[in-house]
Amino acid sequence: MSFNKKATFSHKCKIKALNRPKGEGWDLFNLPNQIKLASKDIDSEDLGGFDLKQATKEHPDHLYIKIFAIKKDEPNDNGDSFSEKELKTAAPTFVGVPLFTNHQNDDVEKARGECVHSWYDTEDGGIYIIGRVDKIAYPKLARGIEEGYISGTSMGASRGSDLTLMADGRCKRVDELKEGESIISHNGKVEKIKVICKTQEHDELYNINWNGNNSLALSYEHPVLILPYENVYFFSKNEKRYRKQIKEINDSVISVFRESSLVKQGDYVLEYIEQKEEEIDCVDEDMAFILGVYAAEGYISSKSVGFCFGIDEESDENKNFTKLLNILEKKYPENKIRVDKIYDRNGLYIVTWNEELANICEKYIGCGSHKKFIHPDLLKIPKEKQKIFLSAYIDGDGCVVKKRILENGFSSGQGAMQVSSASINLLKGVRKICLRLGAPATLSSHDRIAKASTVVTSDKEYVEHIYYILQIQFLQQ
Repeated sequence: MSFNKKATFSHKCKIKALNRPKGEGWDLFNLPNQIKLASKDIDSEDLGGFDLKQATKEHPDHLYIKIFAIKKDEPNDNGDSFSEKELKTAAPTFVGVPLFTNHQNDDVEKARGECVHSWYDTEDGGIYIIGRVDKIAYPKLARGIEEGYISGTSMGASRGSDLTLMADGRCKRVDELKEGESIISHNGKVEKIKVICKTQEHDELYNINWNGNNSLALSYEHPVLILPYENVYFFSKNEKRYRKQIKEINDSVISVFRESSLVKQGDYVLEYIEQKEEEIDCVDEDMAFILGVYAAEGYISSKSVGFCFGIDEESDENKNFTKLLNILEKKYPENKIRVDKIYDRNGLYIVTWNEELANICEKYIGCGSHKKFIHPDLLKIPKEKQKIFLSAYIDGDGCVVKKRILENGFSSGQGAMQVSSASINLLKGVRKICLRLGAPATLSSHDRIAKASTVVTSDKEYVEHIYYILQIQFLQQ
């Protein structure tokens, strides 16, 4: 099995503390002989061009450490071995990666830091990193480094069959990724792949599932950002479990990176949702509506764009058919628009010959019912436009479920807005928009006969994916 190795750390070696942090609260930890370093040693220490004096001036209450992270051509405990070329290319990608320690005490999994500098050392044949640790927030990690009993780090891996979100919104298998391609990173930024390292993983993999079909299979030390179960729930005197109020969670609970082997059932996996709003020049409110209808009902044929509806929508001015027809006539008065009725399919069709619209729909939503997606740029447009998009999409592919039935056969006791699609990538994008608007969504799936659709006559079976949106107040106009 091949794995894509991300820029974390793997080599058993000494971690060297570089400074004696200052600031309120440090007297508790800065006991005699705790920090085993001498200033004259640090003055001559090779830091790969890192300005330690400036860094400690900006962050005087942090501990800086130097780690020899990976040595070329030397297998580690996981059986990983990397060439000099791979390490030279990968060295800059370490910056910004969280630091973890092994299980040296019962609280150490809560400790973390950040890599702030990295470089390849030709003489030693490997990568060095400079890490920064907040000693006040994570005292056991800092003390472990100072005392020398925390001395190594580890590397995370993912399966070749796992999917990565590409910069254009499509998903691609890890083992199909290529150097130079652009992906969406864990913090929502577009990043180019600088190097891909493949190896065999000899330890157990941990499968983490949340929100239905969202899952990850990770090596035991791979970091996962979570809200710990014990910080989200509390127990009454009679041992009845209650979840804290959202305000309590927002005010008091701190997220932590935890190794996948330490993630417990009930922990909350956190996902990055971009809150910054960015406009797209071609996506005004009318285009947001068109894209929403297209995501639910649209198709592209050559330079034309078609939209499918139920024939009963023709007489309902509140439905997408009438709204879309009016917008297309207003927005593209020079383009030909045709309306077709196919009674044996109960189908009503709008077709417009518009190359510009076809290109926009293909770029931001894709084409083909199984291949549609949400372009990452749509995840950042103003929320009011996202509401327009989502309302148009749900009007086409959605319905109201008064009581949602759970896997155990019992009702959830609450209703939901349900949307369905043959494309899981489209619904994953819709789910992110829902999360951005404050509406959790859960995924399920089932087999469906294609001819059950009003616009498809084939007997082909396919998997239809369903999202249940648990809050719908924001959809009200």
